[in-house]
Amino acid sequence: MINGVERSPVPLPRQRLAEAEWRHQRERLVDHPGLLRALDSVPDMILVVNDRRQCLHANRAFRDFLADEVGDPDALRGRRPGEILGCIHRDEGPDGCGTSSFCRYCGAARSMARCDAENAEAVEECHLLRRSNGEEVAVDLRVWSSPLVVDDERFTLFSARDISDEHRRRVLERIFFHDILNTAGGLRGVAAALAESPLQDAELEELAHLLCESADDLLEEIRAYKTLTAAERGELEPEFARLDPGAVTRRVHRRLAQSEPAADKTFDLQLAEDVPAIVSDASLLGRVLTNLSKNALEASGAGDAVRVELSAAPGGGVCWSVRNPAVMSEEVKAGVFKRSFSTKGLNRGLGTYSIRLLTESYLKGEVDFTSTEEEGTVFRLALPAGPDGRGAG
Repeated sequence: MINGVERSPVPLPRQRLAEAEWRHQRERLVDHPGLLRALDSVPDMILVVNDRRQCLHANRAFRDFLADEVGDPDALRGRRPGEILGCIHRDEGPDGCGTSSFCRYCGAARSMARCDAENAEAVEECHLLRRSNGEEVAVDLRVWSSPLVVDDERFTLFSARDISDEHRRRVLERIFFHDILNTAGGLRGVAAALAESPLQDAELEELAHLLCESADDLLEEIRAYKTLTAAERGELEPEFARLDPGAVTRRVHRRLAQSEPAADKTFDLQLAEDVPAIVSDASLLGRVLTNLSKNALEASGAGDAVRVELSAAPGGGVCWSVRNPAVMSEEVKAGVFKRSFSTKGLNRGLGTYSIRLLTESYLKGEVDFTSTEEEGTVFRLALPAGPDGRGAG
């Protein structure tokens, strides 16, 4: 299940047509210049693809979208949508786009498969990680696939609209207000108890402590929201300084150990003795470790054990692992690190996406994961000795 909606794999044909065959199909389209001009006049990105999902024509909007990466429009022809868009999984299957395990749950693939099966327009959302000019970029697309018949031969019109800003705003707002309302509700409850009950000094002291913690949580949610929106815009400026990774990890562990997600679970911390100091941003590192640990706790059930480990990296720097016993489905694995993916329901959760964004783009580290029956789910975070590769000295 992704974003609260049940999805099933889609079957797609693997074998491509030979170049001579798809070029012959392309010539049939060229014989209808009015059609091609009409497609060029549409502001949405449009591809005409054959039944093997190979591009025969890209309209002007699609060519403009890729102008910095593809100079010659002919270079797009014969390729599949994921290959044209630079999907990071395009080379992982036996025959490129549409044939990897990730493609089984791709919105673009689903749209084309439904169009073929139903001979009708099919609309889906595609949450894409694309590699552009050497960098990974998250893109949210709304995609349409519609049947097109030219000279008695059937093709598919595949169109895409970038809805990244719309999606990001909607998800961030829902996360922000959900978390803020929860924290504000806690503040309200403590304040009500203070106002309505005849309390002794010890009870007042405990409620005052809870009130301070709730206020701190509220401020932290606001800061987290500001950090993520700045990172999304490329406006975040890390504050690098010498820090003790163990101290940051203990602080995160201590705070989460008292949180609701940790209730009825074992939350262990294991720190190696030889962990060196590094140069990094303590606030951003704390957010990444908090998200990793919170995700693991929320994925676990009552009585489960979650373990955070910190050690020195063999080549310098440090590494963390965050382990929980739950095992992800193949569908969930395919969605990890995508911006609009969540296992918590519609428009909830930017955890793994923000982890990767902050780690790789700002802390200059790496994050990955495995999820197996033998080991459960393990996220691994590695940071260099410093942002330029040099240590804390």
